[in-house]
Amino acid sequence: MSDSIANHPAAEPSLAALDDAPAATVLEPHPIPPRPWHRRIPLVFKLTLLVGVTLAFLVAVMVVANGIFWQNVLRKTVDNHLISVASSRRDMVKAQVVQLRQRSELNTDRGELRGFLYELANGEASRENREGSQQTLDRMLVKPVIGVSLADSSGRVVLSTSPAMVGRDVTSYASFKAGLSDTYFGMPQRDKGRYVAMISAPVRARTAPHRVYGVLLVMNDISELAKALRDPTGLGETGDAILGLREGPQIRFLFPPRNSPKVSAVPVDAAPALKAAAEGREVLMKVPDYRGVPVVAAGQPIGYGGWGLVVKMDAKEAYLPILRVVQLEVLAGIVIMAMGLVAAYVLARRFTRPLRELTQAASRITEGDYETAVPIKSTDEFGTLSANFNEMTTAIRTRRAERDQAEEALRNADRRKDEFLAMLGHELRNPLSAIANAVRLWSVAGDDHGATELARSVIERQTGNLSRLVDDLLDVARITAGKIDLRKHPVDVSEAILRAVEAARPFLDERRHELSLALDSDARIFVNADPTRLEQIITNLLTNAIKYTRKGGELHIDARQEGHEAVIIVSDTGIGITPRMLPHIFELFAQGDRSLDRATGGLGIGLNLCRQLVELHGGTIFASSEGVGRGSTFTVRMPTISVPESTVLPQSPAHRESTGRQRRILLVDDNQDTVVSLARLLSLRGHEVATAFDGVAALKIAQEFQPDFLLLDIGLPGLDGYEVARRLRAGGFARTPIVAISGYAQEGDRIRSREAGFNYHFAKPVDFEALADLILEDPITGD
Repeated sequence: MSDSIANHPAAEPSLAALDDAPAATVLEPHPIPPRPWHRRIPLVFKLTLLVGVTLAFLVAVMVVANGIFWQNVLRKTVDNHLISVASSRRDMVKAQVVQLRQRSELNTDRGELRGFLYELANGEASRENREGSQQTLDRMLVKPVIGVSLADSSGRVVLSTSPAMVGRDVTSYASFKAGLSDTYFGMPQRDKGRYVAMISAPVRARTAPHRVYGVLLVMNDISELAKALRDPTGLGETGDAILGLREGPQIRFLFPPRNSPKVSAVPVDAAPALKAAAEGREVLMKVPDYRGVPVVAAGQPIGYGGWGLVVKMDAKEAYLPILRVVQLEVLAGIVIMAMGLVAAYVLARRFTRPLRELTQAASRITEGDYETAVPIKSTDEFGTLSANFNEMTTAIRTRRAERDQAEEALRNADRRKDEFLAMLGHELRNPLSAIANAVRLWSVAGDDHGATELARSVIERQTGNLSRLVDDLLDVARITAGKIDLRKHPVDVSEAILRAVEAARPFLDERRHELSLALDSDARIFVNADPTRLEQIITNLLTNAIKYTRKGGELHIDARQEGHEAVIIVSDTGIGITPRMLPHIFELFAQGDRSLDRATGGLGIGLNLCRQLVELHGGTIFASSEGVGRGSTFTVRMPTISVPESTVLPQSPAHRESTGRQRRILLVDDNQDTVVSLARLLSLRGHEVATAFDGVAALKIAQEFQPDFLLLDIGLPGLDGYEVARRLRAGGFARTPIVAISGYAQEGDRIRSREAGFNYHFAKPVDFEALADLILEDPITGD
């Protein structure tokens, strides 16, 4: 074996290679691969590049946003300028037209002209009368009047300051035809280098204004009007003010345009702004004009004879400042970006040390750990950055807490909004329901005078309630927006109180209150006030006292003068005001009770409205109460001044619905008008109806009456409708249909009514026909 190995030609080189292998590995190590190019870039350049890109983006955003802002500002400035010029030119033209028409109308009232025409019509005109009337016409030739003619009713000129006009037949003149019925301003015309216009006015008999003796034709020089209208001030080189009139398919220029003096008329579609102005609309358009040039045009109607005014400028000239602003913005952006890159490079050299702790802290912040703080190990820039970072995290925590508080406040505001909207819906639906029932009762009452009178009184009373509710809401909105207008003059305080008492008398009698007045009959008290608003203040306070005083209570109104102040005191023996509520009683929507028991009703705006109205009159108002159940007192003080020197609805035709199947129905609602009117309607349909006004009475009457159908309001005093329904279901009325009739009609209310045992839910005002059809159907007999 050894010989064969020794003689093998490849054996020796193989052993030599094995001996040399370890030495070759040591002398030639494995080469290190080159780093990627981005790892070889110094950190200073990376920071510079990052800051440069960010700065470029921010500058671009700033330039674009700023350019858009100034573009909008300048566009609005140009548009508002044109609108302002158009309005001033329009007012100038209207003033000129009104002045010339009034002057002509005054001249038609001259006795000489009227008498001359009268005598001429009767063949009695003398030479002296003719000469006197001619002198009257001659005296009218005062600038801008350049000619006056007097034509009789047949159209023949009988007198004129121009002899050539005497005897001429002017019946074909448009000015004569229009002047027979009213003062007419004719079409301006060019005459001998000036602009003139004919104004005609009828000469009427004083004792019989419908009788026209003739027409006065006055020729006026309106060159000054044309000159003022075409004044280029503020309109640049391309601006123009054009006065036009639509004549069929064309727009006729009353004065030639400044930039196109030879153009007298153009098609309607070629002047859209002037067309709109001639049709009585104020417009601002950016469209090509009759020359085909894009313009910005502001149109204003003159309001006379279909005239329209347009002030326009070529869009290129009007918006030239916008282009310049954009150019400046771009240049400023380039300069800012260049300066920013230089500054970024300088600052980046100072931030080359490792920022691992800051990076790690930032990572924890992004994960939601806002309690992270960076340790401050030096007082140099890194230490300042670390301190600022810690302050940032503190600010973030603070802002998160503020955001949570703001979200909670928004949720509370949203809840208060829902409560108010539900309350508003309830307060609106109650009178609407009564009105709907009364209208239906009226339509089917026929000759039943008692029913029609009941319906009328219900509609009148509930319409008044709605009107007061809406008026109070609108008054609060107007006062809050500063748009209320007080018409002040001397007002007797006692008379205002008596009017307020008379307005509240029906409500007062309904509640059976005793009202006493303490008014000083010997010394009258006057204040400088809006009588309607003063009465509204007293009425609101009196109504509030009536509402929150139990039936049969006592109310007192006292009016006296203390020094230079009128003092009005409204007190009651009602439910009083809690000490906690007293400081907030005059706040908007302030009420002590938000439950379903809405026996007193209201939106909580009456007292707030009183306070604002009193303060607008320079007065003060405050409330006092000794506590719950001990009444309230409201005192109004206003500065005094010295003593100064029904519609009956038409009777509906007799109509009575067929009775169909008779039902025994129990109707429960705390609104008496709703109960009375709906009960009468159901009775006229042949049903037997029992009524109740609160939940406790409803349970008692139900056991005695044993109804086939139950109609329940949800917002009831004492027991609400939900609880009444539950007790009825548990007390022997498991299969009797129960229908909810309520102002609470949101989806949540409907779900809650189903859960309480109601079969149906009707929103006020009730669709009576739908309710009547439901009652005639087979009762629900399911478990």
